[in-house]
Amino acid sequence: MRFHWFVARRYLLSKKSHNAINIISGVAVFGVAIATAALVCILSVFNGFEETVAGLFTAIDPPLKVVPASGKYMAADEPALEALRTDPDIAVCAQVVEDNALLSANNRQVACTIKGVDESFERLVDVPGILCGEGDYDLRVDVIDYGVVGVNLLKALDLGLDFPPIQVYAPRGGERVDLHDPSDSFTREELYSPGVGLCVMQSKYDSHYVLADISFARRLFERQGYVTALELRPAEGVDTGRLQRRLRAQLGDQYQVLNRYEQQEDTFRIMEVEKLISYIFLTFILLVASFNIISSLTMLIIEKRGDAQVMRHLGASQRQVAQVFATEGRMIALSGALVGIVVGVSLCLAQQWFGLIKFGSSTGAYIVDTYPVSVHATDILLTLLTVAAVGSLSVWYTVRKMCPKAPPTPPDWGGASPPGIAPGSAAPPHSKRRSWGVQLALIALHSSLFTFLSSCTAPSGSDYRLKGQFSDMNSGEIYIYVDGVSDARFDTLLVKDGKFAYAGQTNELIALHIFFPNALEQVVFVGPGQQLTYEARANDLGNFRVRGNPENELMNKFREETSRKDSATVRRVARRYIEENSASPVAVHLFDRHFLQSASAPAAERDTLLALLRQAQPGERLLLTAEGRLRQRGKAHVGDTLPPLRIPLQGDDTLDLGARPAPPRLIVFWATWMDRSWEFLRDLRAIHERHPEGDSLEVLAISIDTQIYEWEEHTRPDTAAIRHACDGHAWDSPLVLPFGISQVPTYFLCDREGTIRLRSTRPADMQRDAERFANDTQAQ
Repeated sequence: MRFHWFVARRYLLSKKSHNAINIISGVAVFGVAIATAALVCILSVFNGFEETVAGLFTAIDPPLKVVPASGKYMAADEPALEALRTDPDIAVCAQVVEDNALLSANNRQVACTIKGVDESFERLVDVPGILCGEGDYDLRVDVIDYGVVGVNLLKALDLGLDFPPIQVYAPRGGERVDLHDPSDSFTREELYSPGVGLCVMQSKYDSHYVLADISFARRLFERQGYVTALELRPAEGVDTGRLQRRLRAQLGDQYQVLNRYEQQEDTFRIMEVEKLISYIFLTFILLVASFNIISSLTMLIIEKRGDAQVMRHLGASQRQVAQVFATEGRMIALSGALVGIVVGVSLCLAQQWFGLIKFGSSTGAYIVDTYPVSVHATDILLTLLTVAAVGSLSVWYTVRKMCPKAPPTPPDWGGASPPGIAPGSAAPPHSKRRSWGVQLALIALHSSLFTFLSSCTAPSGSDYRLKGQFSDMNSGEIYIYVDGVSDARFDTLLVKDGKFAYAGQTNELIALHIFFPNALEQVVFVGPGQQLTYEARANDLGNFRVRGNPENELMNKFREETSRKDSATVRRVARRYIEENSASPVAVHLFDRHFLQSASAPAAERDTLLALLRQAQPGERLLLTAEGRLRQRGKAHVGDTLPPLRIPLQGDDTLDLGARPAPPRLIVFWATWMDRSWEFLRDLRAIHERHPEGDSLEVLAISIDTQIYEWEEHTRPDTAAIRHACDGHAWDSPLVLPFGISQVPTYFLCDREGTIRLRSTRPADMQRDAERFANDTQAQ
């Protein structure tokens, strides 16, 4: 046994001259043991919750799921996806169409997620295990569509398992919501009750999901021939991880192959962050407990100063003496760690076997009756390394500061005094050096902790928050429509005790449209990183106030000035606000509300303000939409003749729409900023491939983009197939104005004489309409 180990062991076990040293040493071991046991127990409890949640998700989540790498939808007939159906390593391959919708029943509206599944879903999931009720699992019988609604959704709609038909609404793709008649911008379907409800025991599914037939979902979302995911179950004996890696290499970068944990990445990431934060706080508790080690070791060093002198006289070096006390401190830390690990593991095993700590007194009230625990060897190792690191830091600092130094050998001055010291005078005292390195390390440690905790709680730069307060209101519902380029959706908010809260993310200034059950609408402007407060009275909702940014303060001022004024006065004040704040989005909103939507607004005044706004905000999206609404008057109708335009095509070619006779044409107006523009172009390619010569149908795609390079990037693969045109003037283009379109996509079908036979804004019907029109034309 080495010298320092032998002496340190004797110091640890022998009785000291001062009994307080033994007591402090015992307290140090006890403190480290408690902190270590707490680490083991807390980490094991988090492991138990993670495994419990994973088991619950397993009930409905597939082992593997294939989703597009970008976008939401993918074509079901892609060769790479078709190959999965015949893959010998895959036992079940189920098609899924999943998107957001709105349920309406009993004068209540609730947002939900419609999950359309095919007949393979029953072989993928244990369906009886996720249902409750006495009915049968039938999603479609003849022409009737049934929906299995989450039990919490049914409660929110005040329905039972045998509910009457409920209305389902979904926004039409590529369209903005028409605030004059919102129902015209939605697809409407009905779902009947099969007598069972969805009960997965997870709020994500029970409160938001509706299972329906995949044909119903495709019809509702207008996505015929498309899926949002393929859910897979490996064949018997096939390793899921190995199959996932093979499919990732086989499908390439266009698709993602997700396992169960990756499908619920947000949930498990939150649990991992919570586990990390708990680990950090318990580590600081362990650091506090290590102060007892410092106290015990300091008193031991003071008591054994004489022993240290004896060891140095017997030939021990200063380093060997320091190692004795350092080993003593490590033994204290190691003893506490071992005791703590034994206690922690014992408590976890007792909880796992006997269920000592329960959630409540009644059995079955929760998903599990007792706190779940799961002891992992990696957590034991992490705990041991953490205790070793904290203990070593405490021992290093104590030994470095307190270990007695060997006295230096005085030089021989031959009986004379040292230079600079008068005979008989005392030598200057030895000055202490401060441990700046340790202090800087502690400062850095505190700064790192503060930065980490700040990053955990502070919102990101793109987050926004809206907090509201209604006086004279207890509870109710309001609806918010988010009007943004990348995030346009309806949300239902619950008002409780007169308060509500809403949060989201955006990288631009957007408008939140707040709707009330009495059809009243309010607009709130919010930008990235902003936090707004909303105040209103339930009996006077028109006089509300929003604080948090200049745009809403300007709207507050406008409402105060126009309160209880007649429409002519309000319009006059609105014009002044527009002229004074032409560069603000508030000006666009006031123009849209009081001039564009008002039938009594003078046309000359409206055109003057429109020219002013176009000059101040030439690329404003809402302004472009307003211009499109103005052009709605005098638009090209069915039965009209195509305008005689000469269209410059991509590739230095031209097309004369006035030439007669001409091949039947599909004329499409679209834009690269349109939602799912890549999928829309793929539909056009499919139409062209069925009519490659253009005798039965010629495809012409006109873009309303302002950025020519983006348009060329989208259309480069089609230069030899589809006829493309774009002049960069958007809604002002002479190619667009004669048609009077106000939204994209809009498509026209024209016969050989140039007569418009069909005009539509439903991209889901474009392939079907084009094929039927081409067949009818050939038959004639």
